[in-house]
Amino acid sequence: MYAYKEIIEKKADILRITKLLDKLLDQKIEVTIVPLSEKKQAKSISLLGALEEYKDTEKQKLENLAWEQAINKKYINNLLKYIK
Repeated sequence: MYAYKEIIEKKADILRITKLLDKLLDQKIEVTIVPLSEKKQAKSISLLGALEEYKDTEKQKLENLAWEQAINKKYINNLLKYIK
């Protein structure tokens, strides 16, 4: 299956569409026409800092150490088994 997309800026460009339609005449097709000037732009919303009021600075300190403690627990304990 092929998909064709054409952006028409001038009336003369419509000839390209009619030639394309001639090629697809024996096939079942779907045609959608959307004016570009009316296309809605997605509004971007920043969520940066949205949860600022819920932060717990005491837990942040623990989180900073959590990765290091997990690696130590997983790998250093295993290394100690082989050293003994």
